[in-house]
Amino acid sequence: MKFNMKIIFLDIDGVLNSQELAEQLCNKGIKCHGDDGVYNFLDENIIDDLSKFCEKKEINIVITSSWRHFYFDDTIKDFTKYKYKKLHPLIPYIIGQTPRLYKEKENGGSEQLCRGDEIQYYIDTFNIKNYVILDDDSDMLDKQKSHFIQIDTKKGLKKEDFEKINDILKL
Repeated sequence: MKFNMKIIFLDIDGVLNSQELAEQLCNKGIKCHGDDGVYNFLDENIIDDLSKFCEKKEINIVITSSWRHFYFDDTIKDFTKYKYKKLHPLIPYIIGQTPRLYKEKENGGSEQLCRGDEIQYYIDTFNIKNYVILDDDSDMLDKQKSHFIQIDTKKGLKKEDFEKINDILKL
């Protein structure tokens, strides 16, 4: 990886789609939730804006979303198919994904660590210095707060969020 690489750690649900768009689609009779209750749509306008922003600012993306698979190649393959095909404009900027990390529970079994831990593992592994985290959830580590933009899940990624990205990445 390049030394001064700029990275966006990207969640998908609540960032690249929104409750507002879900309501519009549902009102038109379009099913916008899968059987698991998770959104099954993406906002092409948000994706287009993010793609153009990444191109202009030379920013790379690391996927943190639950939409990622165990293997990065499988994630990218999925992003070229069916409902995920709308993610295609972002593929040139996606360079990786955070791992799913687990810890053993005292009484047996395991539990997944928080997203902040997974992001920190990636940051430490690849010595990432200049990054921003886009997520609608807030399970980040305290030391990541100055790099974190909590996206309003009702609206998804908006123009004013791009200004915050500029500030954090010092663009």
